[in-house]
Amino acid sequence: MQTIHDHPPLWVGVEVAEATGSIALAGEVDVAAAAPLEAALRTIVAGGAAEAVLDLSRATFLDSRGLAALVAVAKGARAEHLTVSTIAPPGSEARVVLSMSGLGPVLGMARG
Repeated sequence: MQTIHDHPPLWVGVEVAEATGSIALAGEVDVAAAAPLEAALRTIVAGGAAEAVLDLSRATFLDSRGLAALVAVAKGARAEHLTVSTIAPPGSEARVVLSMSGLGPVLGMARG
């Protein structure tokens, strides 16, 4: 996984394997996530991915500006004809916020 952003409290990494581009976020996902997420999306599009996976497994905080950044990257991915899915484990901060906001389906988060 290539590091795109490593300035605590946020880390963003990206990896393209076959047709899947994975964007992993760790730490606090807020307004600081917007630019690194855009850079990660450019990387997976350039890598020829057909799918964008947002991995929020290690996100410890997610606010409205972080949600806006995630929605923007999902919209950008769809504009490039990529499918979008989100990993947010049950009970995680990300799962709770995405469920409460109603944005889980917008980001392709599986029910469960």
